[in-house]
Amino acid sequence: MVLALGIFMRVSSVHAAEIIKLPVANDAVNLAVVGERFEKQDPNLEVKVLQASASQPEILTVEALSKRAPYRWLTFSLVNGTDSVIKPLIVVPRRGLPGTGLVWPEIGGKTILSITASSGAKPEPVFGRPGIYRLSVEPKTTVTYVMEISGNWPTRLGLWNERVYEFHVENRSLFRGLLLGIAGLISLYLTVLFFVNRQALFPSGALLAIASTALLISEFGYFPQVLVDAPEMATKVRAAIEAAMALGVFSFLHTFLLLRHRLPFLGYLNAMLLVSLAGLVAYAFYQPFFAAGLARITLGIGVASGALIIFYLTFRGNPRAQAALPAWIVLIGWTLLAGGAIEGKISHPLLSPSIAAGLILVLLLIAFAVTQFAFGIRMTGESVGGDTGRKALALAGAGYSVWDYNLEEKTFFVGPGIEKILGLRPGHIKSGGSHTWLDLMHKDDRDNYTTSVDETIKNGSGRINLNFRMRGIDNNYRWLQLRACAMPGETNRASRCIGILADISQAKLAEERLLRDAVHDYLTGLPNQALFSDRLERVVHRYADDKAKVIGLILVDIDRFKNIHDSLGHAAGDSFLLISARRIAEQMEIEDTVARISENRFAALIVSQSDIDAVQVIAEKIQKSVSDPVPFKPEAVYLTASIGVAIFKSGDDDAAELMKKAEIAMYSTKRRGGERISMFDPRMARRTTNRIALESDLRRAVEHNEFRLMYQPIISLETGKIAGFEALVRWEHKDRGMLDPSEFMDIAEETGLIVDIGRMVLNDAGMQLGSWQRLFVLPEPLFMSVNVSTRQILHPDLVDDLRSIIERADITPGTLKIEVTETQVMENPEMASRVLNRI
Repeated sequence: MVLALGIFMRVSSVHAAEIIKLPVANDAVNLAVVGERFEKQDPNLEVKVLQASASQPEILTVEALSKRAPYRWLTFSLVNGTDSVIKPLIVVPRRGLPGTGLVWPEIGGKTILSITASSGAKPEPVFGRPGIYRLSVEPKTTVTYVMEISGNWPTRLGLWNERVYEFHVENRSLFRGLLLGIAGLISLYLTVLFFVNRQALFPSGALLAIASTALLISEFGYFPQVLVDAPEMATKVRAAIEAAMALGVFSFLHTFLLLRHRLPFLGYLNAMLLVSLAGLVAYAFYQPFFAAGLARITLGIGVASGALIIFYLTFRGNPRAQAALPAWIVLIGWTLLAGGAIEGKISHPLLSPSIAAGLILVLLLIAFAVTQFAFGIRMTGESVGGDTGRKALALAGAGYSVWDYNLEEKTFFVGPGIEKILGLRPGHIKSGGSHTWLDLMHKDDRDNYTTSVDETIKNGSGRINLNFRMRGIDNNYRWLQLRACAMPGETNRASRCIGILADISQAKLAEERLLRDAVHDYLTGLPNQALFSDRLERVVHRYADDKAKVIGLILVDIDRFKNIHDSLGHAAGDSFLLISARRIAEQMEIEDTVARISENRFAALIVSQSDIDAVQVIAEKIQKSVSDPVPFKPEAVYLTASIGVAIFKSGDDDAAELMKKAEIAMYSTKRRGGERISMFDPRMARRTTNRIALESDLRRAVEHNEFRLMYQPIISLETGKIAGFEALVRWEHKDRGMLDPSEFMDIAEETGLIVDIGRMVLNDAGMQLGSWQRLFVLPEPLFMSVNVSTRQILHPDLVDDLRSIIERADITPGTLKIEVTETQVMENPEMASRVLNRI
């Protein structure tokens, strides 16, 4: 019985190889894992074999058959402890994808160049089954084997019991046959589709399916015997198959996604690549290893670039890209799995079956995507007919042109009227077909056009209603409108799309003009409030963190413009606004913005200056230009402006805050009499805050009736006696004491509180007048004068309030006098006239 076995190399001592006991169990022993590996530059290997019955170890000398270093050997030992001869099998997997490498892959060729036994029968290859060797181990014997390895180290070398291996082969053959059957059916199905519906996407899909089927045949080792007997030719065929796989991927992308229509540059680039890959298939028979490596790299590039294109078109709503997306996601996963196997990064017994099954899943998804565009819902009906002559005359009279896309005859026709509109020579579009038509179309409109037409063709029904731009001979674009419908063919797809084209450039021009008017002032043509606010927000957002950038906002309010408008008329007022707008715009640089934001107010956004003083200079120029006299018969008119300036400060200002500061500065100017410039100062904001506080107090005063009336006597110059009184209102403020009307009337007018205050004044003054008239009976009864604001005059309840006060106070008719100014009446003469007549 063998006690021990030692294996030693000439160069250095090694550990003893693991001894494998025979017979082998039901599972194979992976010799690539349990065997001892040696790699040398010397082509000779000496192994010392120590037997239990020998006093000295035997020397086993092995000479390499390989012609170049490094030389690789794998050693292992088998021990047969039984009383019979055991003949296990060594099964060497074919050189498929796993472990072959990406560049200059080791496809084809032998994995084991020789097997040398230390004793007993010489290992013999099994006839007709390449890669399988039968060993013979005598009873009660230990045999050491030395295998010379060609190329990279194999990931798996199986030591099998022959009976178990045959059972394993039967099970594996059933699985492989099923996968090959599915792949073959997909290839046949896509090929038949081409004959049924002659479109380029079907042969490209069939090419990918056929190449994938051939790859599986090669992986499974089912090559015809003629290739098995000629390993060099088998290697060339394998390289050609991998090149055809890359060709199939790029061809499917090109035809299925219609790259020449949707992405013309990529389409032409891909077309040139297809020609190169077709040449690579032929080149594989000359340099198979180089061709196979290049094909693998190109396939990876194709899958990655195809993913980018499909994701982009899917985002744009392209239906073909959406249909291809699931197949491409699986293809990406398959490529990563196969790449990891090729580089030896992934190793598992089920790796090869997983790669094969994944490829079948890719083919199924591609076949499903292609089928969606092979058949659609067919529209039944008969061709267009009836009154053809009248319809043609009606089209010509209306200025329409025919658009006809005939898929069965592969023709594209556009009426000559469109060529005339675009300034093209007659027949230019007809000679170039749909490709010329798409080249003339604006690039931003092509995708929408091709998607709509393709969707209609696929469904076999429906209508097309599109607007798009076409480039004329002068490089200017004209807007065209297409209205068309699909005609049914013999399949479920449309065989023809036909419709009319109309030139809608004038309508589009009017539409653009309306859109422009929506954001521009109708009178001056300057940006309006909405557009200016948007630009202000964008500029502030852009320079929010740029502390060195100076942004100035100038508000220009034309002083007393309402008086000019009322006295000289609307036409003159509009002329003055136009002149003011032009003068202000002349002070701006090209990157600055000036806008009209209300009737007599302009805003200027200054971004062209580098310091605050320069913004101040522009404001002074604006003031001087506005104040220049405007010729007007009989005399010139002088305009003045109240100007407020605010400077953007990075970190704490936003657009709304900047506008608020400029308004505060402008209102400060107007309170000081106008016709000057005010730079925003924080103290102005505090004064505004005080004004807001006063407004709040005024609202509270109205609620709690904090107003008091003072009565100023009116003396008759004839008698020297009191003839009546004028009612004067005062505000008894809780903190500031008695306030004159000048301190709160402006706020009351702005907020509308003047109506409530005026109603209170009228009521108290009327009641006091009635009391005095009853107390002092005079030949001429006393009267009371009460000032009424503009808001009161135009308020619908004024007459009812007066009627109620007169009845309750029992006033002598004609003794309550209402005082109004001419300016108040002229703000709304018609309304004021009706109210005064009722009074």
